[in-house]
Amino acid sequence: MDTVDQCQHLKYLITKHSFLWSWWYVAPVISIYLVFVLTVGPSLMKNRPAFQVKTLLVIYNITHIVLCAYVMKRMRAFCQGDLFNFANCRVHHDMSEKSLDYYEISTYVSMLKNLELFDTVLFVLRKKQNQVTPLHVFHHSSVLVLILLYFRYYRAEGTFFPVYMNCFIHILMYSYYTMAAVLDPQFMRRFIFLKKSLTIIQMIQFVLILIWLGFQYTACNVPSIHMTYFSVTTVAMLYGFYDFYQKSYKTASELLGLGGEYEAIFFFLGAKNARLSDRVEKLEKRGGRSTSAAC
Repeated sequence: MDTVDQCQHLKYLITKHSFLWSWWYVAPVISIYLVFVLTVGPSLMKNRPAFQVKTLLVIYNITHIVLCAYVMKRMRAFCQGDLFNFANCRVHHDMSEKSLDYYEISTYVSMLKNLELFDTVLFVLRKKQNQVTPLHVFHHSSVLVLILLYFRYYRAEGTFFPVYMNCFIHILMYSYYTMAAVLDPQFMRRFIFLKKSLTIIQMIQFVLILIWLGFQYTACNVPSIHMTYFSVTTVAMLYGFYDFYQKSYKTASELLGLGGEYEAIFFFLGAKNARLSDRVEKLEKRGGRSTSAAC
């Protein structure tokens, strides 16, 4: 075996058997994550002032935007015209250049999803425990298991579609978070409609994933455990976001005495009535709801 083949083989072993896709890594990480954000973290912060991490938040958000854009670029180049082909059944188990690229992109995705656990850690450190909702925690925990199942055992090229779509949505989300961190709160009220719009886009994402799963089930030989877990997780997330939407926006508008025909106008003219904007924010906080708490 020459030097080039040895390097290729080493890269193959490192990427295919990445510790990021190991139960010995994922299980402890999820356990530590849950213990910290649900018990240890809030207990440590109970009698302490909230950390001021504005600069860190901006860096963190911009890093996410850049990484998501990079992953999307790599996926487009890899899948070419088949990225949006719901019946793409190709799998990558060999040591070809194509498979090595697949393993490399999958590793970047795994690293990105592990990094996103710090969303919740930052909520805890900022004493925003109301944003550590069951929906938020379930999302971050379940995604790590989902990545392990698909990237370690199945390695299907078609799985890049939901990841690509999720990266696009996260670019929108973290762009909004960056704006909220650097702009004046009074000015940000002009963009209050974006919070509602992001939730709607996220629900559309889950509907598209369910449609994609239907094509994958009928056209591809997807292991039943993968299909079942992904389907149940997606339905749970869709229900969670729908419930969040109903309680955060529909209920808020009703309590404010707004009719359905005025609801959209209110959100698109958020800065026109600062008093009502304040009341919506208070209603969301009272119920422990925030778009950023979703995912």
